Formats: sequence, structure tokens, C-alpha cells
Amino acid sequence: MDTISPYLDIALTFPLAALLLGAIPLRRRSYWYAELAFHVAVGASLFLLPGFIFTPLVSAPLDALHFYLLRFVGAFHLGIALTSYISRNNIGYMTGTVFYSRAVAAFFVLIAEYFTVYHLWDKRGLHPNEKFLIVATALHGVWLLGSLVHLLRTVDGVSGFAAVNKGWLSHGLILDGAICLFTGVIHFAFPSQVLKLIIKSQYTIDGVHICFTRLFGAMMFGASIASHFAPGYSNDNKKAHLFGRILTHGLIFLLNVYGHFQLDIFSMYHVTPFMLSGFYITFLLSIYFRLQREEDKLLREKQR
Repeated sequence: MDTISPYLDIALTFPLAALLLGAIPLRRRSYWYAELAFHVAVGASLFLLPGFIFTPLVSAPLDALHFYLLRFVGAFHLGIALTSYISRNNIGYMTGTVFYSRAVAAFFVLIAEYFTVYHLWDKRGLHPNEKFLIVATALHGVWLLGSLVHLLRTVDGVSGFAAVNKGWLSHGLILDGAICLFTGVIHFAFPSQVLKLIIKSQYTIDGVHICFTRLFGAMMFGASIASHFAPGYSNDNKKAHLFGRILTHGLIFLLNVYGHFQLDIFSMYHVTPFMLSGFYITFLLSIYFRLQREEDKLLREKQR
């Protein structure tokens, strides 16, 4: 059910914003748990009920493509939630580099949302209403604030990238970061061109479609930075990062399957990205299994 009461988004948004805001002055571990709850709630609502938050925030009903694009954003939040859950007892993962990657994602999400409000406010047709700016600030503004505060409070800041070991594992993580950066730039800078190329002509692309595509690009920026710094993490922290990335791209692949065979919204030009999204999961899994083999090798050497 994608059409939701106009008051239920407030029932979700402001308690989550209050939870995250109240946890900002607390220690890193307490804030970590609050942010975990934030990503689970936002990710689940966007992925399972994409109209829960955004339908009451625009001037007219959203279409199937709007809901579909929001599910991709939800996949990123669920990936971050899994990483946060796995590392919840590991204070060593709660470093400045992680908060920096999340601050970048939140910042560009806000830029996309504020630009949409500015660009569409007085336009005819589908456009954000008065609640859009409030909810966007409450959700992503507080997430940005919390990430920046805990970034500044960490001793290491964004250092640690120099501690990279050469080899396929490190190069694979850096390559993942580069691919995410390239994908993010394409979707954030040229959302209209991307949609017109891969979406069937029966859908009329509007400013809200473009906004939701930019949100995808913004979340890719955060994933890119996290992967660029991941070679400097401990093995346990690398695993936490990789599990989140694998979940995110696993959900993206499932959404591509759903879009092709159930919704039938893609043109023939999306076939190549669709196939690549499936192969990308195997690429991430290969990095994880390489890490696991290195750990097993070290363990055998210690037992000798």
C-alpha cells in the first residue's frame, strides 16, 4: 500500500529525528545505536513502503516510478544499518572516516532535496509542498549534524588511508569506491539524461523523479568514500563494511529484476546495467572471500 495518510510521515519522521538529535551529545557507541535505529526505520520504510514518507510531501499522487526509485535509496540505508549492526560492539570501527562518509551522503541528499524545493516550488504540476522542506531537514539535516559532530569528536579524524596494504583486497576496495564515485556523479549530475535513456517513454519524467535519482547518486558518494578508506580498516571492520555493501547491491539487483520483469519500466538500454549489477555482487563477494582466505592463512601460520 503506497498511498499513506498525510500524518503518518510525521509519526515516523520526528521521533526518529528527536532520537538522533538527542543522541548527538552522547558517547559514540550510544549515538551509533541511535543511528542504527534511524537507518533501519528509514531504509525499511523506503524499501517496503516507499510512499510512507514522501507521498504526503508532494502536491499530487506519486506514480510507480517514483516509488521504485525510492526503493533504491532504501537499499543504501539498509546496507548502512547492517554494517552498523555488525560493528555495534566494535568501537574501533566508529572512526572519523566512517562518520565522514555518512556526512557526505547526508550533505548531498540535502542538496538534492533543497534544490528540488527551490527549482519546483512555483512550478505547475508535481512539486514539493510545505512539509517537504521540514521533513527533509528533520531527517537528513539531523543525520548530517550528528555525523559532523562525531567526526569532529574523533581523534583520528579522516586519517588512516595511508595504512593500505597492496594486493587484490585493497585494490578491490579502492576499485569499488571508484565505481561508486563514477556512478554517483552520473546520477547526481545528469539524472534527467539517465532516466530518459533507461526508462520507457510511457513515463513522463518530472522534477521529483529527478530528485529521487539524485538521492541515489548522493548515497553512492557516501559508499564511495567508505570503500576508499576501507583498505586501512582492520579485517573485522572490512567485513562489516563488505557485508553492508553486499546487502545494498543484492537489493539493487533484486530491484532491477523487479523493474524489468514485474513493472516493465526499463528500455532496452538498461539491459547492460542490469547484467552488470548482478556481476557486481560477485565482485564484492570475491573481495570478501579473499579477505577470508587471508585470515585463514594467517591463522594456519600461527598454529604452526
